[in-house]
Amino acid sequence: VKDSLYFGVVVGFCILAATHAYYFMGRREDPTPAYAAFLQSFRLGMLGDFDLFEYEGVDPSLVLIGNGTFAPEDPDPSVDYIAIHFLFYAVSVGVSVVLMNLFIAVLSSSYDLHEDLAKVLFLQARAATIHNIRSRPWGIMLAAVSRAFGCGCGETDLSDSALFFFVREQPPNDELRSMRSVMQSNLAKLESKFEQRLEHVVETQKKLDRKLEQNASTLKEEVAGLKKDILVELNRILPTHEPALCTSLAEQAGENVQA
Repeated sequence: VKDSLYFGVVVGFCILAATHAYYFMGRREDPTPAYAAFLQSFRLGMLGDFDLFEYEGVDPSLVLIGNGTFAPEDPDPSVDYIAIHFLFYAVSVGVSVVLMNLFIAVLSSSYDLHEDLAKVLFLQARAATIHNIRSRPWGIMLAAVSRAFGCGCGETDLSDSALFFFVREQPPNDELRSMRSVMQSNLAKLESKFEQRLEHVVETQKKLDRKLEQNASTLKEEVAGLKKDILVELNRILPTHEPALCTSLAEQAGENVQA
């Protein structure tokens, strides 16, 4: 209501400006010049209802064309023809089209926002009602009488009390009436699914890294054992006085195996 009221003030000033301009031209005087100017501006700006000849302050006439038949004839342009048409286009486009559509957008946005806050406002009103009922005079009198007789019933001291209530963190879709709530709910679900999939991808990547490390360690052990076997076999085949050659051949064989 507050947003609509502010925007209504802006629209009202625009209508009054159009009324002032039309009144200054003095094209209509019935029933009064001021009311006639306001009526024409209100009809054009707020309702989009207009008669251009009436707005200009002239009326078509009936002309006898023969055989007793009359036909309407457009009147001649008035002295304020250009000014009236300029005001007509300014009010029709600026107020009737632009401001009215902006007013609808502001009203829809404000309604959508307060639709989201409806449950919060309802719970606040319920808590205030409970507090008011507990704070009524007869409750205080009942508490005083109970304390006088040593009974704890009727105690209404709410200074240290609190009201707790439970609500859904994610309401069901059938309770969502505003577009903003529906979009937020869908985005929250998409974010949850994305996080779950991202966690699955990260966990899969970690498993692959651990498996690669195990395979690399196993391969290193196999290469080391193969180098030992090659060295033993070369020592058996080659003469014993060429150990350096055997070691070099074993290392080259191990490098070829790794590659």
